[in-house]
Amino acid sequence: MTRVLFPPAAGVFSAVGLLLAEIELSESQAFLVGTDTLDAGAARAVLERLEIQLLTLLAYRREAVRFRYVADMRFRGQAYELPIAFMTNNSKNLRGCV
Repeated sequence: MTRVLFPPAAGVFSAVGLLLAEIELSESQAFLVGTDTLDAGAARAVLERLEIQLLTLLAYRREAVRFRYVADMRFRGQAYELPIAFMTNNSKNLRGCV
């Protein structure tokens, strides 16, 4: 083989795309509760447990990982969820979770 062609916009599953792509994992857990009865401590515990699971799986330190939080929310009786991104006030220990 004398030539190798790399397309300008290689797909995600190409060898080059896989080598250059960032590692990305997602994890979710059901937490069905109304906003009027939401226990912030219980929500923080769920998020902390998910973080620990992912950090263990990746074998990375917490400082080397960026977490993004999304709640799939809906009104009572609504047939589908809307993804609502949210932040914690202190993402290291989730003490400021809203």
